[in-house]
Amino acid sequence: MPSSVPVRSRPFSVTLPYAQYFYSGFAFHEYPYVPGYAASHGCVRTSAPEAPFVYEFLEYGTPVYVF
Repeated sequence: MPSSVPVRSRPFSVTLPYAQYFYSGFAFHEYPYVPGYAASHGCVRTSAPEAPFVYEFLEYGTPVYVF
């Protein structure tokens, strides 16, 4: 699996491991707690076990549809 360089969220000052941005400041990223309800400011949180897979699976230009 590729190595991810964690980035920091500017507005929330938290580390975002396995971050892959898909629109403006919105990204897929690992987060230690993923609740079963909508609780994000727009990002897609992925659990620690799933984050490396999602990071490797997504390529630049992959369409992302958010409903």
